[in-house]
Amino acid sequence: MFMEWIDHKLEQRSWEVLKVCEEENEGLSKRFNDILSELKKVTPESAHNSLYALEEICAQKSLVIMQAYRIGFSDAMKLKSTVLD
Repeated sequence: MFMEWIDHKLEQRSWEVLKVCEEENEGLSKRFNDILSELKKVTPESAHNSLYALEEICAQKSLVIMQAYRIGFSDAMKLKSTVLD
């Protein structure tokens, strides 16, 4: 039961951290999307799959941010147990 609660709270907090990161990087994301849109206008149709792949790679950062938060939490728990032992 406790581990389910922890997992739920970690998931909730991970989404909160992701939101903060997205807000902090809003300018960069807009710039990336603007550049991508311009490239789509001037590149041949055959290259659009590569541009979509770049867009997908950029979107994957969300998963990395959430995973990094979980790793940080796990490290903090290990450090806490080391200090208390």
